[in-house]
Amino acid sequence: MKIPLFSKSGTLRAKEASAERCVNWYPEKGGKDEFYLKPTPGLGLFVTPAPPIGSGVRGLYTSSSNRMFAVCGNTLFEISIAGVATSRGTLGISWGRVSMVDNGTELIIADGVNAKGWILNLDTNVFTQITDIDYPAGYTVEFQDTYFIMAKPNTNEFYISGNNDGFTWSTLDKTSVQGSPDRLVTVIRNGRDLWAIGERSTEVYYNSGNSAFPFDVIQGSESEIGCASRWSVSQIDNHVFWLGANGEGKGVVWMSNGYAPVRISTHAVEFSLSDMSLINDCESFTYQSEGHVFYVMSFQTGKKTWVYDLTTGEWHERMYWDSVGAQEKRHLASTQTFFNGKVYVGGFTDNNIYELSETVYTDNGDSIIRIGQTSNIHAERKRMFFHQLRLDVERGVGLITGQGSDPQIMMQWSSDGGHTWSNEHWESAGKIGAYNERVRWNNLGQDRSRSFRFKTSDPVNFTLIACYADVSLGNG
Repeated sequence: MKIPLFSKSGTLRAKEASAERCVNWYPEKGGKDEFYLKPTPGLGLFVTPAPPIGSGVRGLYTSSSNRMFAVCGNTLFEISIAGVATSRGTLGISWGRVSMVDNGTELIIADGVNAKGWILNLDTNVFTQITDIDYPAGYTVEFQDTYFIMAKPNTNEFYISGNNDGFTWSTLDKTSVQGSPDRLVTVIRNGRDLWAIGERSTEVYYNSGNSAFPFDVIQGSESEIGCASRWSVSQIDNHVFWLGANGEGKGVVWMSNGYAPVRISTHAVEFSLSDMSLINDCESFTYQSEGHVFYVMSFQTGKKTWVYDLTTGEWHERMYWDSVGAQEKRHLASTQTFFNGKVYVGGFTDNNIYELSETVYTDNGDSIIRIGQTSNIHAERKRMFFHQLRLDVERGVGLITGQGSDPQIMMQWSSDGGHTWSNEHWESAGKIGAYNERVRWNNLGQDRSRSFRFKTSDPVNFTLIACYADVSLGNG
């Protein structure tokens, strides 16, 4: 019989209903079956800027002129194609996320934690603090139609700057969201539209050309879906993504479809979020790779990273294995930018900037633990005798020497819906060039319900293709 592979993470409160997990693998349609499972990308170190104060990549950005910038600690760095970091200016503090955007001449950095803003002149590389008394001191900044745009903290207002002038702001150049009196969390551009997302509601604006204030609300775009975490808001492929909240609750993930929010989180994702003591520390980024479009959201307190694949509509987990503490933690990346044809991400605890690569199979040298658990298999609760389990994988991809020279994969099974697991049973997936290696386990006993778990840590292209079992049924 065919054993369905894990195409998603779907563990529910009732594990007997679903114990499925997909950690550091993700499904791609095609191959021998409906889908196969690819290893998630690894992290290759690109550069480690050295700020005088602080640690952590607070923001990454690629300008419209294809220049890469990073805020690490208290310093703005420009990063060359060769991976050389050059200091361009010093910020007031060394912690907390920042937001960056440019208009071709001015790169503006918003640091709402410090209630300050800075501008780097891209022609002269002069770095200057914004001193206008009307500067709204927002956490995030956008640019559209010659204006920098910023939500003022703890209000329902957003401001626009002077025409192509991030140094000039006026209390007359603002508007208040109309549909609800809640406080604005952020404003994000999506195509030619501006999404104003509050704590309990959302409205969408467009440039109407109004002489008093150029942006007006699009009638019918209002919704009673707000945001639980500012840095959960991201945009890609004409969609806005965010972790939602409103007057009735929180912990649902939303994606824009036109002007309407659409729920994309599953009950399993929502169960995971409800189990966390804190979700307002969520931070996110988006990227695309090999035809997939990903929304990545990480929780520092909850130690989890959930990833939505817009291409397949499925969720999977990404995880960094803390070998010292022997525990699963959130993925290392917190910020992202696309530069010189590559996806780069910033570490949230250190100043490392990594290339996120489909052909790297470690996290900067640390093992990537990949875990997959199937759904619970049963035959109307009749007794099943498992004579053999066969796993179809990409074989013969071992390395020449060291870990991965004889790639191993581990199998366990659970008879109680994933509450407890058997001993570990390891098999080789084939040394380099051993393309006919058979990955199989024999004489696996009997059960009325069974879930299988697979795990590997070898730094190779461990692609899972299909799973089969020789099973006979008992009488009752």
